Amino acid sequence: GEFSHFCPVSLATKHELVDCSFETTMKFTAEYRARYYKLAGQKEMDMFLAEAHKYVSPTAPHMLPDSLPKYVTKAEVKQMFPKELAFRGYCPVTYVLGHKRYEALTPGSRDHVVLYDDEVFSMLDDKTMEMFLRQPWKYNRTPLPAKLPPPRVAQDVTSLPMLGYMEQAVAKAIIASMTSCSDFKPKYHTSTPTNQLCSTLDIT
Repeated sequence: GEFSHFCPVSLATKHELVDCSFETTMKFTAEYRARYYKLAGQKEMDMFLAEAHKYVSPTAPHMLPDSLPKYVTKAEVKQMFPKELAFRGYCPVTYVLGHKRYEALTPGSRDHVVLYDDEVFSMLDDKTMEMFLRQPWKYNRTPLPAKLPPPRVAQDVTSLPMLGYMEQAVAKAIIASMTSCSDFKPKYHTSTPTNQLCSTLDIT
């Protein structure tokens, strides 16, 4: 049909692109005017069968756009080099959902990349990627704020001063061990309190 494998009811009622290509059977497929249409589910199927003319041209409120979003794999992203990620690699969905606040700028994942309108966007997770795939026009033209977070740079903890190394590498483990020790309250009558603590924490 004129909507390919997208649900015309979802597009008309929610203005969402619902991909029905994953349904390999004809369970939610309807024929109208010698064309076949795939529907998202039983509810959409019933709505289409009741008033099919409302969801197809020329009366449908939304037709399938020329530019459609497409999930791309890591291998496909590599083949696009040197094409850069749009939105500086941040997830546009989390930013919009976070009311476009600075704190809502979240780096996207290379496992959740979508090609849309000749631009490559990376999303935070499966949920945000699905939201982008359904309504990419809500997010792709969102402008970035003037102020951006500093770039994340991997820090080798072994190059830190001893205090910084201890804080980054073993602080949590030591705090957890001391908390556990205070809860357990071990007592060794032949040892000093310091030796008892060191023995419990396995410090020699």
